[in-house]
Amino acid sequence: YSCLEAERDKERLVAGIGGELYNRPGLRGPRLATLSAIMNAGLVLDEVGAKITYPTVRHDYRFKIGGYGGDFGTIAKVSKPNAEGMVTITFATKSEKQEQCIETKQAKQASRINPDGSLGYDRDCVKWGVVAIDKTPDDQLVHPRYLEGVKKGVNAYVGGGVVMGVFPKGKKTPIAVMGVLVK
Repeated sequence: YSCLEAERDKERLVAGIGGELYNRPGLRGPRLATLSAIMNAGLVLDEVGAKITYPTVRHDYRFKIGGYGGDFGTIAKVSKPNAEGMVTITFATKSEKQEQCIETKQAKQASRINPDGSLGYDRDCVKWGVVAIDKTPDDQLVHPRYLEGVKKGVNAYVGGGVVMGVFPKGKKTPIAVMGVLVK
C-alpha cells in the first residue's frame, strides 16, 4: 500500500487496501495478535447489558477507505495510455426493452399543495409502449497493470481503475483477476 499510496485516488483497490489496513488490527506482534483473537472469538458475556470495549486500532493516518464498485459488460475498445498512463476501456452498446408510459395527461384531482401555494396535479398515463433503454456502462479509466487478458469482445468487471475480472464470452470462470492470468 505504501508503494502505491499516491495512486489511491485513481484506484479503488489501493484505497480499499488502505481502508482494510486502517480498520483491521492484523497480526503485527503478540499484543495485536491477542487483540485480534479476542475480537474474533465471539465472546458472550453473562451479565445482561455488559459490553466489551475494544481499543481502537489505527495504524496510520494515511490510510484511506475506498469502495470497489464497477460495471460489467463486453469490451468494445481499449485505448492507448493517456498522459497520466491510464487506459480508457469502452464497453459495447447494451440496451434492453421496457414497457413504459409514453403519453400522459394531467389528472383532474389535485394531489398536493406546492410551497408557493399553487395546486399540484399528478399525471395519468394514456398510452403505453415498449422503448429501448441504453444500459451501456460508462467508460472506465484503468491502470495498465490490470489489462492482462483484456481485449475486444471479452466480458469484464471494471471499476475504480481496476479490471477485477476478465471472462471469455459465455463463460463463468475468469481468465484473469486483477491483472493476473488464472490457470
